[in-house]
Amino acid sequence: MLVLRRRPNEAIVFDGGLMLTLVSVDGHDAWLDFSGGGLERPIALALPANASGHAALSLRNPRHVTLTGSTTVVELTGAEEDLGAVLTLSRHPGDSLQVGPLCFLLTSIEEDRVYLELRTESLPAPVTLSIFTVSTVDARIGVNAPAELRVYRKEVWDEMQAANTAAAGEWTPEDLAALSSEPPPPLAQ
Repeated sequence: MLVLRRRPNEAIVFDGGLMLTLVSVDGHDAWLDFSGGGLERPIALALPANASGHAALSLRNPRHVTLTGSTTVVELTGAEEDLGAVLTLSRHPGDSLQVGPLCFLLTSIEEDRVYLELRTESLPAPVTLSIFTVSTVDARIGVNAPAELRVYRKEVWDEMQAANTAAAGEWTPEDLAALSSEPPPPLAQ
């Protein structure tokens, strides 16, 4: 499992555009914002650093909640509305939370650590998240992703995007035309 120390407003980016930002740390909770990757608006979820048999997951700005067996479906308010409301749900291993296109499955609670499996269409496979520690200034976030899914610290992602943009800017239309033309005939022996 990759463990990254993040301070508030620092993020982790997954291939496919989904971004996880540490918004704040509050006691034993780390407030995470999920954005991009096809989400209409960011999803703010508090993930506790420890628990005893259950996890108290909190969501900001709930509008409507539906309980269906072990799945809780939460519809959030619109992007222009911020009611300041927080919904806290007690979840046990095997329970899931569906918020828009994101599905969080509480897979286990081990060593007083909550493990959530994250599924969404923008990721090629599920990703497991956990909060290892929360201090007054940062959180250590664990990410277990399949080998085909790359995970980046946002600052590294931004540097890569800038380098790609700069490299693409060095090409001219003539360079591209030369690449698409017929290859030269083989040299005579």
